[in-house]
Order: sequence, then structure tokens, then C-alpha cells
Amino acid sequence: MIILYLNDIVPNNMPQNLSVSQAAHLVGITRGILQKQIKSGKLSTFEGKVAISELLHLYPETKIVDNTMIERVERIKAKAVRRRVAVERETLDTQILATAINNLKTELTSVKSEYSDLVQTITQKLDIIANTDDANLRYSLIALQEWVRQFSA
Repeated sequence: MIILYLNDIVPNNMPQNLSVSQAAHLVGITRGILQKQIKSGKLSTFEGKVAISELLHLYPETKIVDNTMIERVERIKAKAVRRRVAVERETLDTQILATAINNLKTELTSVKSEYSDLVQTITQKLDIIANTDDANLRYSLIALQEWVRQFSA
């Protein structure tokens, strides 16, 4: 018994007629034998095509399986897998971005702390120097202290 899938021979959107070559291939005989059956009247054609129903009547041992539903399910499954992969990529990208944001927040907090410590140290050193007896130097240092303090706020 020969089993062929219909979609291997005739696409879904085409009529259920086959060329003589396709029909011969389907039933497992040569094209010449099939043409002899057409000439003898055992099989008819229309515009050079053989109706699958007539072919099956002449060769009942041939089984044709219509696998359009199977193909449709496979397409749906493939589409679902592609969507799932896309969602997983999006989730992964979101997780990577969230991790990067958290790392940047930690780094920012650390830099702010270091910056604050630096401003405080500079202010303390300027306070020590500001106690000098030189009036011009003291005036310049006080102006510099005020300028540094504006960054500590």
C-alpha cells in the first residue's frame, strides 16, 4: 500500500487534479502506463489533468492522507515558539537592564559619599589655613571656602 500526503503533491489552494506525471508518481507507476490507461478509456482527463477521485477509483490501494490540519498545527506551534523566544529575550533584556540600573545606583551612592567626604576634607583644611595672620590670604581662603561649601549642599 502506498501512502502519500496530499500536500506533498497538491498545495492546499489548488484543485484536486494532478498532472499525468504527478498522478503516475502518486500511484507508483510510470507515466507511460498511465497514458495507456487514459487512451484505453479506463481513466479520463480534463485539460491534461487527472482527477484524484478517478485515480483512486482505478487504484484503490493508494491512500492519500490530507495533512493540512497537521501542517496548520505545526505552523501554530512554530509561531508560538517564536513568540516565546521573543518574550524570553525581552524578559532577559529587562533583567539585564534592571541589574545595570541597580549597579549604577550603587556606584552613584558610593561616588556621592566620596564626593561628600572630599568636600568635607577640603573645608576642614581651608578652615585651618583661614586662621592665618595674612589678611589677603585669609580673604582669598574665605572666598574659596564659600565656593567649596556650595558643592556640599
